[in-house]
Amino acid sequence: MKRERIDGTLIKHPPMRKYKVTEEKNTFFVKSSTLYVSAVKQISKKVEKLNATQTKNKVFIVKGMGKSIPKVLSIGVYFQLKNYRVEVFTGSVKVLDEFEKEDDDSILSKRTVSSVEVRIIL
Repeated sequence: MKRERIDGTLIKHPPMRKYKVTEEKNTFFVKSSTLYVSAVKQISKKVEKLNATQTKNKVFIVKGMGKSIPKVLSIGVYFQLKNYRVEVFTGSVKVLDEFEKEDDDSILSKRTVSSVEVRIIL
């Protein structure tokens, strides 16, 4: 099932998701442009802070999709080598692409992208 080529400017929209306040403290989203070392340092700081403050539900989640999947998995391996228990969940996410043409018309297109979630259990 090959799609036909659409001319115009591509605007990629992130997947729609419900936002929770606890997600801000317990979740880290990795993009393809995220640097590996800086991600590991940021996640390490958040994991230490979570370990010190929270008594129950000590799970930190690292999420990524598409091109960032190998980076998320390597972050999971890093924390596994640091003697944390790591769980990996795979899935797919529907995203929306918008194609803008010169005559102010826009075409919306849905597609499915692979995603991965690494849970670091403290």
